Amino acid sequence: MKICAFFGQSIEGNQDKYIAEILRILETEIGDENAEILIGGIEGMIPTALLCCNIYKKSNPNIKTVLVPSTNDFPHFYRELFDTTLYFSLEDETPESAVIYRNNYMVNLCNVFITNFHENDSCEFQLCKRALNAEKTVYNLYDI
Repeated sequence: MKICAFFGQSIEGNQDKYIAEILRILETEIGDENAEILIGGIEGMIPTALLCCNIYKKSNPNIKTVLVPSTNDFPHFYRELFDTTLYFSLEDETPESAVIYRNNYMVNLCNVFITNFHENDSCEFQLCKRALNAEKTVYNLYDI
């Protein structure tokens, strides 16, 4: 089973080209395989990513979207957009360390990352570097 994740900064400009590219990547990387797509939050490129996943699921019911929050105070209506939620016990952590723990977990678990970043000192860049060092496939939408 393929496991994919999304992370990255907000996508600006023409959303159609990003949606087309994300759908192309999902088709290339997943095709007819069973897959889980992990999404960690609601900010950055996540709304576009979630829209693409739901479009892709209509013709490829072999994927499951998984919310991987770093906190348990996500609105109930948002959780309903996912097939399942992966809960962590991070109440004793600071918000920053909970996000770091969640992000590292996602890097360790996934085969494919779809991201959007352009700053080499960003959190997204550090995650991308970790994924590449672990020989995972990484797509950066910033360059399209």
